[in-house]
Amino acid sequence: MRDLRFAQLWRVGGFGLLVFMVVALLLPGGGQVLPPGNFDKAAHIIGFFGATLWFAGVYERSRWWQVAVGMMAFGAITELAQGLLTRSRSADPIDFVADAGGVLLALAVARLGFEHWARWLERLVPRS
Repeated sequence: MRDLRFAQLWRVGGFGLLVFMVVALLLPGGGQVLPPGNFDKAAHIIGFFGATLWFAGVYERSRWWQVAVGMMAFGAITELAQGLLTRSRSADPIDFVADAGGVLLALAVARLGFEHWARWLERLVPRS
């Protein structure tokens, strides 16, 4: 883990994001929650992008492969859960492709320097 002052807070926040994503991914689908069109795929890309970028900012670059594998596994498990645990959602392989796209895009953006977002925010908080 990076040498962050609020590392525990960042970690808990990241897992809070994952809990929020599970709830959002298991809510009734279709027009009941999402607007019509392909917003579902965009939501998958955005959600997995955000969560992966979060964890890339919390963990060292040498552990990003674990972040990527973990997020991909999370995507696969949530897709299976959509198919097995809900009546209004289904397991869609294209959703998993969107999840993976969000993960890879986030790692590319993190590599461009955005991996330091947590450190930037911590600089805003005065030391006591």
